[in-house]
Amino acid sequence: MLSEPLIDELPYAVVDVETTGFSPRLHDRIIEIAIVRVSRAGGVEDEYVTLVNPSRDVGPTRIHGITATDVAQAPSFAEILGDVLAKLDGAVLVAHNLPFDRGFLAAEFSMNGVFLPDVPSLCTLQLAYRLVPGLANHRLATCCEAAGLRHDRAHQAVEDARAVAELLLAYLELAMRSGVRSLAELGCRPVRFPAELWPTMPASGRRAVRTAGGRPVTDLPFLARMVASLDSVAAATERLAPYIDLLDRVLEDRLVTEGEAEALQATARDWGLSREDVVAAHHSYLESLVSAVLADGRVSETERRDLDAITRLLALDGSILDATLKRIATLVPRPDELVGRDVPSDALAGKTVCFTGSLMGILEGSVITRDLAHQLATAAGLVVTERVTKHLDILVVADPNTQSAKGRQARTYGTRIMAEAAFWRAIGVQVE
Repeated sequence: MLSEPLIDELPYAVVDVETTGFSPRLHDRIIEIAIVRVSRAGGVEDEYVTLVNPSRDVGPTRIHGITATDVAQAPSFAEILGDVLAKLDGAVLVAHNLPFDRGFLAAEFSMNGVFLPDVPSLCTLQLAYRLVPGLANHRLATCCEAAGLRHDRAHQAVEDARAVAELLLAYLELAMRSGVRSLAELGCRPVRFPAELWPTMPASGRRAVRTAGGRPVTDLPFLARMVASLDSVAAATERLAPYIDLLDRVLEDRLVTEGEAEALQATARDWGLSREDVVAAHHSYLESLVSAVLADGRVSETERRDLDAITRLLALDGSILDATLKRIATLVPRPDELVGRDVPSDALAGKTVCFTGSLMGILEGSVITRDLAHQLATAAGLVVTERVTKHLDILVVADPNTQSAKGRQARTYGTRIMAEAAFWRAIGVQVE
């Protein structure tokens, strides 16, 4: 009988991906990938990082800092598949929230006709439960701080991968000191590589990296700031930890749609969670958010709308939120209207307009939602439409180089494409 592999015997391939969203089910794609290979004996042995052209909109630039322009000349995942396979070959796959990163890798591999084998894998998020009990939460930054490591540049794949690699090495040392010697004892599953040959493809050598560290992630909307500030969302078990981390990702960009809610539920099922597990996690998360909102003793209407949206996303009854907020005597009202403070130009009045991609403008401290954008455009005398046709006058985009389906169609028709910031100026709306 073969002995179980020891912690010292194999290299580790630490993976981090930035994506257009949280679910391959919603056709989200990888837009940046980093792989850092390490060993317990030798530390960092190799690094690989590249932006990836997703052939679709890049998603919440405000969160990950990547624009359509950044990925316009980047290789597609199909072009780097051989490079990625080579970096993963023969190594234990590691990520902070392994189900998330592995799920995106598997989806990209599958789109290119390759099956990602079930290789030995470790999740540092779950390792934290076993090796460092008592953490307030298990976000990467929290785990790094507890281990005496710095991690200041989240949402940049190579920086996250380097941080996870350092965290992994710290956890391996901690495990060794406690008498753990084998991958099985560490919780690695499976413990052996599959018998079939590792898939190989020619490496392209193509890469595209962020310029000067990429766009800084700043001016986050209320909900993103609130999610980032939470310090008390901890899952009851390590099995729930990846799902709590997924909730962070879902809520961070403030996109709350029916499709996302359905994809979230499907992901929970895919990850082996019961309905009771999910409900418990949702209650815990909502209570933590409400506590953070109530820290100043009041809830503004903007905050209430976000909490209402979160409650719906989490499939919780509105009465649960009402009960949690009953200590609040009054709500702080918003100003009557968001439009009309400036006299808009009538240059665009009567023209048809369509929006695509994630908007980035901030109005009165909150990111402009698609519904609000429609209201603002209508108030300025434009006619809002959801489709790009030959008769559309203006397509508004966060980035003029967007590769969304609407953007490609607009270029085909020769439709005028306006950057979001220029559009708001044109209709007299002052945004941050």
